[in-house]
Amino acid sequence: LGGWAAALGGVLVEEAGWGGAAGERTLELAAPDREALLVDLRNEVLFLAETARWAPADVVAVTADATHAAIRARGVRLAGSPSRIKGATYHDLAVRPDGDMLVAEVILDV
Repeated sequence: LGGWAAALGGVLVEEAGWGGAAGERTLELAAPDREALLVDLRNEVLFLAETARWAPADVVAVTADATHAAIRARGVRLAGSPSRIKGATYHDLAVRPDGDMLVAEVILDV
């Protein structure tokens, strides 16, 4: 989840522009399963990008299990509003084990 949050933050900075360093935030999520956690994380990051012009850049800590996650990340201020990514879908969403890691596939609505 942490790597995915930072990757999405990078996409948002690329789209909206870098506006300088921003403070740390902890994103706390609860959902019925890992797939829903991933969609909820995407929604939370996009909400913060739109409302606070904040995007995760460097994940400091992640505590997670199958239904709960807390992700602490240093952020960047976005220079503008990201406009391309509108949402994540459950269509073809997959979270699968790969050794001692999980691999996620998400389709984003643009």
